[in-house]
Amino acid sequence: MRKILRLICLAAILCVAYLALTTPRGEAEPAMQTIDTDTEDDAKADDVKDSARTLGQDAVGRADEVIGEAVTRADEAIEDVVKQADEVIDNAVEQADQALTDAVESAAEGAKQGFIGSLKESADEFWEKLFP
Repeated sequence: MRKILRLICLAAILCVAYLALTTPRGEAEPAMQTIDTDTEDDAKADDVKDSARTLGQDAVGRADEVIGEAVTRADEAIEDVVKQADEVIDNAVEQADQALTDAVESAAEGAKQGFIGSLKESADEFWEKLFP
């Protein structure tokens, strides 16, 4: 019996709340509308959606342009940096090549002097052993 009374009270509270939300008061619109809405509201909503879609497309177009310009500027900046890096690398290669050339010449000169010195020493030893 208590359960039935609780259910009836709950149903009554829900009915009062529904009526309070759906019943218009004066010029104000109800807080909650039924599922069957006006076609004018639908038309207005469609117009708003179309306007928003158009604005969105315009914004996307402008964003594409801005991104394209940014990519172009970034490409130019990267190209400049690559050119500078190439110049620095070319300079470093020239210096390394010159250093290697100098080192090879120095090593060849040292080897030549060592070979000639060794020949002189060998000849001196030969003549000393031949004529003690």
